[in-house]
Amino acid sequence: MVELENEKLTLPSFSLRVEATKSKHGPAAALLDTPVYFPYLPKHDSVQQTIPVTFPRRGVYRQEAFRILTRFPFGFLRKARN
Repeated sequence: MVELENEKLTLPSFSLRVEATKSKHGPAAALLDTPVYFPYLPKHDSVQQTIPVTFPRRGVYRQEAFRILTRFPFGFLRKARN
């Protein structure tokens, strides 16, 4: 499950995409294969999406960081934050 929380008190967020980043400690694959898209995140609220994840074998898997991207408004700019 991926959950985003908007802590802004007055403004909603639009067109957010969550991606997994590669690990710095080796060639481990990211757990999140495809980005998760959130079209609208209301002010001072949270939104959840359930996503399927398949693990190739048993064991412990770790995703150290995620990146949140937006191209709002109109796709002219691309902002990202880890």
